[in-house]
Amino acid sequence: AISVVVPMYNVERYIKICVDSILAQTFQDFEVIIVDDASPDNSYNICHELYGNNEKVRIVRHEKNQGLGPARNTGINNSRGKYICFVDSDDAILPNALETLYKATQGERDVDVVRTLAYYNLFQDDDKSIDLKKLQLLKENKPEGFLSSNILHRLENFCVKDRIQYMVWLGLYKREFLLKNNITFPNCLYEDQPFSFKVICLAKNYLLLNSAVNIFRQRKSSIQHSSTINKFPKIMESILVTVDSVKKITDNFPELKDKRFLKEQCIIPMLIPIFEAQILPLYENGAITEELDSQINETLTPIFGENTFLAKYFLNGFSSMWKRATFSSKNNQLLIRERNTLSSEIVKTLRRCDIVKNKIVFVNFQGKGYGCNPKYIAEEILKQGLPYDLVWLVNDLNEAMPAKIRKIKFNSVDAVFELSTARVIITNVKNTLPFIKKKEQFFIMTWHSNYWIKYIEKDCEEQLSPHYVAESKANSAMTNLMISSSHLQTEEIKRAYWYNGKIMECGLPRNDIFFNKNEKLVEDIRRRLNIPPKYKILLYAPTFRDSRPINLSVYKFDYQKLLDKMKKKFGHEWILLLRFHPNVAGLDIAKHLYKPSSNVIDVTRYSDPQELILISDVLISDYSSVVYDFMISHKPVFILAKDIETYPKERRIKPFYFELPYKINETEDKLFNDIENFDRAMSNIRVSAFLSKNKLYDDGHAAEKVVNVIKKVIDN
Repeated sequence: AISVVVPMYNVERYIKICVDSILAQTFQDFEVIIVDDASPDNSYNICHELYGNNEKVRIVRHEKNQGLGPARNTGINNSRGKYICFVDSDDAILPNALETLYKATQGERDVDVVRTLAYYNLFQDDDKSIDLKKLQLLKENKPEGFLSSNILHRLENFCVKDRIQYMVWLGLYKREFLLKNNITFPNCLYEDQPFSFKVICLAKNYLLLNSAVNIFRQRKSSIQHSSTINKFPKIMESILVTVDSVKKITDNFPELKDKRFLKEQCIIPMLIPIFEAQILPLYENGAITEELDSQINETLTPIFGENTFLAKYFLNGFSSMWKRATFSSKNNQLLIRERNTLSSEIVKTLRRCDIVKNKIVFVNFQGKGYGCNPKYIAEEILKQGLPYDLVWLVNDLNEAMPAKIRKIKFNSVDAVFELSTARVIITNVKNTLPFIKKKEQFFIMTWHSNYWIKYIEKDCEEQLSPHYVAESKANSAMTNLMISSSHLQTEEIKRAYWYNGKIMECGLPRNDIFFNKNEKLVEDIRRRLNIPPKYKILLYAPTFRDSRPINLSVYKFDYQKLLDKMKKKFGHEWILLLRFHPNVAGLDIAKHLYKPSSNVIDVTRYSDPQELILISDVLISDYSSVVYDFMISHKPVFILAKDIETYPKERRIKPFYFELPYKINETEDKLFNDIENFDRAMSNIRVSAFLSKNKLYDDGHAAEKVVNVIKKVIDN
């Protein structure tokens, strides 16, 4: 009824315990097939002497060492039983093991596979006997019974939600089922994973039992630890085989056609053991040896050049292992000690990935939502219907975004992969990429402001740390294009950014929204914020302060009195929008300073400040460059700078600030007085004169001009 396959390699100490545990079964309708994989020790002779005349035992011998997978395949080919059971030659099984497994097949269903959900872990290394009292029971948290016949449910519940044990010795397999589906073991390390995955997917009736009948012994000289174990090419071959096996199986199921995520999540648990047990031990004292480095280069160059898809699985496997080390530090000291060195090697690996010609990756404020200059460049690409793969790195994957843009978690391994394979990278803030930029990649820095009021970068180098300066220089060195909104900004980029590359004087893409009147968009934004049509909108958007703790009084004023002043001066009912700088968003300043009210709305976390500017009728700010954006529309701007005496010393304000066409109000009373005395005609004259002297390049076509550059880059 059952063929018990025992692959054997260098187990002269343990083989007797193993085979004797099989022969002592309460169920006796079985045969034992011992496959000796050219053991250099005395294993074969021991078996021949002990079991050569036993009618239940057959011994097959490989002339050359082939590995655990081929040894098991030899056992399958020589089997005659209806079912096949695998027992490793240094393990053992309980006396009722075969009876328990076989009885489970004798129901109404024609069972293809029976698998136990528990086993015993043996920590002792005794070759004479096994003390059952010292065994540790290990169980999986899964219900007993048949797996769902639906492949989607089966993979989601068995492979993804729970990291299953893939050890083949936990099961009993119908021989006809294995032969019919050509399910065999690959010749690689960790051959259990591909075999078990095929079985999970293809078995018609797959039964789970809560029983524990196997005794697993952990040791370093098992059959899989042959002379090839420390060869990096063998490890990479194992990863390739694992990934390929999943792809081949899942590609044959129509219902998995658009389930890329599910496929990936099936692969990752299989790769974790390879990283933990095979790749990490290759490192000696946290450093890679010269010989191994050579092997890595020779192996990875062709693999990642031709099979870019593999890099993502490779990195995800490492990432999962890294997280386990982080959250289980007590039991994973080796992983914690080695992961930084391994991380640097992963970065090197990414350099071997092919560039995807039409891929563009966007970064907005280190993972913020869909906004600022990158958003309006993406919008123009979508408007033109260009065949580009658009990827947005975002902290919150629930962030609303156009359907044609792929959202990837910022600062994740997936994000590193997308960045490393992008043809164009667009960002609006200085940040060093988590990999070495390639020559074929085009890096666009849009920044996130018009001309800054505050001194920045090299203009205030003496106030910056050496690390900050080094990062700035590195960022500028890899930048291919910066965009400028004015002659003043162009001169500042040349002077203060450690940058001598190309500057495109096109204006800011995010300001195009002010030139292209879109009343429907205005209505949609107001509806999202629940602002009725009868209300005018006052936007309060101050900048941040470096000092800690922050003096919240600089942001505080009598908002109800302010709204009354606005109504008296301009008519209508008014709503106040509070937009604090992203650098202090986590402080929830609005909650500390303003009581909940129907006419005060905190929009600090609103992803696109340009939309807020678009719908607002009046702006109040302090030292923020948002005044430039508002200035384009000639709408009223008021300045409230309570700390005008101290802030310039903290941040060093340019003299240019005092030339703005607005009065600087140091107190709340002066602000109210400024509002009462506002003269729209005189304000327009002052703003026009200022813009004439300090011309902005914004004309409503900035995004279009940037996209024209991108098209040339990708086409060439």
